Amino acid sequence: MDDPLEGYVRPTADTAWWLAGVDDASAIAPPGQSAPQTGTFAPLAIGPLGRTGTVPLTSIDHDRTAWFYGKNAFVSDAVPGAEPMTADELHWFVSDRANLRTYEKRAVLDRGKVLRVWPRRSPRKGRFVLLTPPTATEVSVRPKGVDGLVLETGARLRPALRDAIITSARLDDTVVLACVVAESSLL
Repeated sequence: MDDPLEGYVRPTADTAWWLAGVDDASAIAPPGQSAPQTGTFAPLAIGPLGRTGTVPLTSIDHDRTAWFYGKNAFVSDAVPGAEPMTADELHWFVSDRANLRTYEKRAVLDRGKVLRVWPRRSPRKGRFVLLTPPTATEVSVRPKGVDGLVLETGARLRPALRDAIITSARLDDTVVLACVVAESSLL
């Protein structure tokens, strides 16, 4: 079977060998990388959780693993070093009965290239998702009101990272690999 990464990553990198060495404790920051310029998701205000400071979702310039939040079609900026929510913070978010997802940002990829991987902080292992920001231009093939894509992948890091590499390369765009660490609702 042909390697689906053929032609999408640097031919000098043995991707299968590299992925075999990645685990939950991996922190990878290749030198000389810069954050991609992308469109942004419809912003989700994070109120009391933003007190420690936020960074753009696709930022690779923070050392601490970041969490971010999603509700309906809205996604927050990332909060490096975030802590689990208190009951009051949860109530602030889900007062409209919408489901709130807490994500742990694990990697940022751009056009098939891994820009940064962060180690797992959350005590809970969840399923992985790939997030692609909307296009930076006004022209979009996505339905009106849908801001970017959130694609569920597997529950293991290596296959999810491989999916992120392939998706990023084939879309010729930026992909954020995240793990769902909590889902909350007042229902």
